[in-house]
Amino acid sequence: MATNQLTDQQIANVAVASGWTGQDVVIATAVALAESGGDSLQQHHNLDGSTDYGLWQVNSVHGFDPKDLLEVIDNGKAAHEVWSKQGWEAWTTFKTGAYLLYMSRAKAVTPSVGPGGTVEGHSATESVNVLSGLLDFVSAGADWLSNAHNWVRIAQSLVGGVLIITGLAIMSKPVLQSQPVKTAASLAMTKGLA
Repeated sequence: MATNQLTDQQIANVAVASGWTGQDVVIATAVALAESGGDSLQQHHNLDGSTDYGLWQVNSVHGFDPKDLLEVIDNGKAAHEVWSKQGWEAWTTFKTGAYLLYMSRAKAVTPSVGPGGTVEGHSATESVNVLSGLLDFVSAGADWLSNAHNWVRIAQSLVGGVLIITGLAIMSKPVLQSQPVKTAASLAMTKGLA
């Protein structure tokens, strides 16, 4: 693993060290995963000329030094500062719901947040909150279904499925010759036409 690639647990630890507490540690971890995939050196050049940097893809329009934004803890602190002023809406992956795809991973490394915002570890035998995971899945699904392009894909899949089933049904029927065809064939044989 490259040194610039952080594990989910390391991202959660950086989120805590950067100032997030409670449920925001989980969201911060999921947003970082959605934004950069855990690559602390990730850079994205936008069409408007700005650049997003680091774990939380902090945009250059916020005025931070780009070199600092490629340092893990500095990126976290800058992201926390942006969050303090604008909330989670400052991140596209939050607005679109893309971060929800990473919530179960984030929750797995931040099962509980202790006093002072420290992330407490958990044992493998702890029970998993199935209902919470199901709600995350339903929420991500609802976001996916709200996109009109996805409805077109669903319709195309349904039509394709019906055509495949119809084709298979037609191909699986035995070929039956109709009575007029049998009669014409036997007549041709008796008259010497065949």
